[in-house]
Amino acid sequence: MIRTVTLQKLPELCGAGTGYDACTIFVAYRLEAVCDGRRASARVTFRPLIYLHDIHRLAHENYHIEDIRRLAAAYVTDIEQKEFDTESQCRSETAIRMETFGATMQGFARESKFLQHEGR
Repeated sequence: MIRTVTLQKLPELCGAGTGYDACTIFVAYRLEAVCDGRRASARVTFRPLIYLHDIHRLAHENYHIEDIRRLAAAYVTDIEQKEFDTESQCRSETAIRMETFGATMQGFARESKFLQHEGR
């Protein structure tokens, strides 16, 4: 979803300081993981919410979305490739990952910000 906003509203909406023309906030994010024996299958869903003052920044915001997609896909692959000692261990670890997925998404966002702003 894309919303055009005033420059003055961006800090409030984005939770960032001044100096930005746009931001993307990831909402409705969720990790679902189910164990079948000692392996898990997983799926990540999220919804990007883009706030723009300058429409020319849309391409840049799309780079952040692609970063998050790539990082989330790698995270799912990591979960699915792991073989646990027991099904109980699988359920326990995937439950922890699902509970802490908000923090994981925040880490993905920080990594994307670094890649797109400082890591060039």
